[in-house]
Amino acid sequence: MIFFLAVSIATAIMVRGLLIVNDFNGTTLIQLGSISLNLKYTINTGMNFGLASEAHQSRQFLLAALATVISLAIIFWGSKSRLRWSGVAAGLFAGGGLANASERVFYGGVFDYINFNLSFLNNPYAFNLADIYIFLGLILYLIAPRNTGDPANGPAYPSGLKVMRIFLGHSILSLSLLISCIYIAWQLLTQFNFLYEVIYERHDLETHINTYAPQNRNKNNFEFTTREDRIAIFKDIATAINSDGTGLNEIAYSNTASKSEIPFLVEAERDHLQDVANLVSKLKPIGALTASALLVFYAFCFYYKTSRYEYYWRPSGILTSFMQLTIITFALGIFTAILGAQRTFYLLHEWAFSDKAQWFFYYQDSLMTTLMPEVVFADISILLILITTVVWVITNLILRQVLE
Repeated sequence: MIFFLAVSIATAIMVRGLLIVNDFNGTTLIQLGSISLNLKYTINTGMNFGLASEAHQSRQFLLAALATVISLAIIFWGSKSRLRWSGVAAGLFAGGGLANASERVFYGGVFDYINFNLSFLNNPYAFNLADIYIFLGLILYLIAPRNTGDPANGPAYPSGLKVMRIFLGHSILSLSLLISCIYIAWQLLTQFNFLYEVIYERHDLETHINTYAPQNRNKNNFEFTTREDRIAIFKDIATAINSDGTGLNEIAYSNTASKSEIPFLVEAERDHLQDVANLVSKLKPIGALTASALLVFYAFCFYYKTSRYEYYWRPSGILTSFMQLTIITFALGIFTAILGAQRTFYLLHEWAFSDKAQWFFYYQDSLMTTLMPEVVFADISILLILITTVVWVITNLILRQVLE
């Protein structure tokens, strides 16, 4: 552990000095087709992918303390485990975790300097050697052989009246995990602007906007804006919705026909988007609290298993978990197919905004003639489902390895 910690800190100090003194920030180290490996000076005040990225000093000390506690727990586990590979896994994970924790204290955030970029998608995030150690430690833990902890005559299974209670408990945990995965998927999509740039190209929104924007009675000369302006405006709207509506009034555009800034949203649009922001502000804490509660529960189950050598709770098999998610997704798909995508869209709006500000707009007044035709909402929904599924499967794989 000390070796990995020392190497991580020494590498960070060396690279930081290199980027500051020689101005190598942005230098491409390796180019492999559409993928490039770059040096990028970044101080990450949040967690992975910029989540919880408030730059308050108290937040940095809190995250550093949390990382230290987790690292010490991993070290304790590694020292007690009788598995040969546990010491290496614990050393990698704890060394990287303590290195990042120290940087939060001294730099006000984690110094990240390695960036993977794609020619078709700009990746703004970077990582460091400590993150690689944490990742390798986690992978080693997941793939290495282990004892199951079952008794000699096989695992004990409940019977009788306990079956219903266990079934109910599994159902609640599955629902909580689904809510947590949706929350994580939403946060990830938010960090990447909901991949709007990819959607813009995929559906040729350039042609759509140039064709229908002149018909919009609220967006004078919007067809003369550039592609970059339109993507930036969508990002401003998404950012405002995820920030309690802050900034909606300031969103504006300019074009070749006018040198002055033109407000993008009219009052009715601002009111509706404020209602959307209020809804998101209510739902996000539910996702965060559910994910936090699940994490505490899983940590308790891990502690119970390792300290008592028996199970408090065992996760369902990956096939069972995947079938649960498939059933939920299939049911939602059938519901949408019966009603129709457009009717489902309207029903959701009626349910969420029936007592709020105006949410229905004629086509000539709607954002659908400019930035947000129906295909944008459809693609974002599909992306949300796909990422939720991926997070669900990965989480269940990790749970199977950690808690079995």
